[in-house]
Amino acid sequence: MGAYCRVPLPRHIATEDETLEVLWSDYYGAALFGDRREIACVPHSGCRLEIVATAPSAHHEATRLLPGQVLPYRRTFFLLDQLVLPNRRRASLGHFVGFKFG
Repeated sequence: MGAYCRVPLPRHIATEDETLEVLWSDYYGAALFGDRREIACVPHSGCRLEIVATAPSAHHEATRLLPGQVLPYRRTFFLLDQLVLPNRRRASLGHFVGFKFG
């Protein structure tokens, strides 16, 4: 769970087949919001997220991904949460628009 999961705002643990949207905060960075319009916390590192859409980005590997591809989530405590790309490099949540948790 990223730093955004430790804030005193309504939040829940993401459930299977829930659509997650990436929204940006100037203070916390990229945060995941779920179907209930509250912060959705990914339960553990290694969970798999299916890409719904990517954002225009300078990260070349992230822009090559297609909707429907599944990537493992990696939790970090001091950096932004990340996804592991097929080439083993990492990309932060800010490079994406939405996911399907499953």
